Amino acid sequence: MSVLNEIRAWVKSTDPHDWYGQCAGLTMSICRHFGELDGGPYASAYAAYLASEIVSADSRKAPPGAIHFWDGEFRGSQGGYGRYGHVAVDLLGGGTFILSASRKGFQTWGKGAAIITVAEQTRLIAANPRGRYLGWSLTYGRHRVTALTPSPAPAGGNAKPVEVPSPATPEPIEQEESDDMAFRIIAVPNTDKAGKPRNDMYFCGPGGVKHISGTTDLVLLRRFVASGVGKGKEEVFRGHELARITGYLTGLGKYVPIPAGT
Repeated sequence: MSVLNEIRAWVKSTDPHDWYGQCAGLTMSICRHFGELDGGPYASAYAAYLASEIVSADSRKAPPGAIHFWDGEFRGSQGGYGRYGHVAVDLLGGGTFILSASRKGFQTWGKGAAIITVAEQTRLIAANPRGRYLGWSLTYGRHRVTALTPSPAPAGGNAKPVEVPSPATPEPIEQEESDDMAFRIIAVPNTDKAGKPRNDMYFCGPGGVKHISGTTDLVLLRRFVASGVGKGKEEVFRGHELARITGYLTGLGKYVPIPAGT
């Protein structure tokens, strides 16, 4: 079983626990089961942020296993408001596939735990006082997620190694990306109604993620990603192809000019 599938299975196994409002606990648990712990838990996501070193405020540069932080005042479990902040774990890198203690996302992995993008999470958090994206770190305070990192852990570490999926298991990550990482196509393991493994394909961009509806669109979007939009490369698209691509870009919430077609 792949690491991505392991994480998904673990989150599902926590039902009926509701992770909503417990982002710090969810992130701490991911570090415990799929990484390394150094000490105890933090009182809040914001407290962990203060104990972490922010590498960048550009979520597109985040590697798999990175920890994304947000500022914000939210209602606590006791009913009062506080500067608790928010935190989520990047599963694929680039901020387009993060595990968040949220009821909103394009995939639900558990009760109050969903897959969402940094862009969408930031939009939702902006509605709260102080709500804004703070950047990403390689650690959650003193803790870290190591199972998603292909490089081996330091000697003496207790991180789980990255596992190679068996032939019967869908590949956990298939990424096809443009030179500037602006657009990607990813394959996410899933199962059909009969329980047979399959891959769901998603088109990822700066504005979010959209499910690819069919093989024809997949081929078209692969051409679009390979064209290196914004890098001065040229690719000829026909009128109906431009319309399909524009539909996906609009679905991401951000229109990006594409080369003129014939």
